[in-house]
Amino acid sequence: MVFNAGIPPALQTPLLLPFCPFVQNPFPKPTPCLRAVASHGWAICTDIAPEHEMEKILYATDELTGLLGAVVLMYPSKSARDLNLKSVKKKYKDKRFAAGCSRDVIQRGADLLGWPLDTLLARTIAAYRTFAP
Repeated sequence: MVFNAGIPPALQTPLLLPFCPFVQNPFPKPTPCLRAVASHGWAICTDIAPEHEMEKILYATDELTGLLGAVVLMYPSKSARDLNLKSVKKKYKDKRFAAGCSRDVIQRGADLLGWPLDTLLARTIAAYRTFAP
């Protein structure tokens, strides 16, 4: 496998190293961090499919965190601490709300993980709350 095939040129630079401090020599040897970054654009901008759990979780939650951020902005408190599954599911079903967040990618991510959508939503909400001020 040629590692750089399908990876955008921006990801083929040493600028990514601060995000992957454990990587000594990233090219041409694939690393878990670089592969996860590349695979999270699977079927969107790259043909590298998520294979490992970290890659699948990143793929599944990337679009979802955008949706969660939009939901948070709708709350008067603007705090992720107020997120709840019921309100997120309601906004998820409204295709006009946060229209740039692909529901298909979110569902495909849940399917890749073998999780029901509600489980992905609930676990991502719980993780998102940990970053609330």
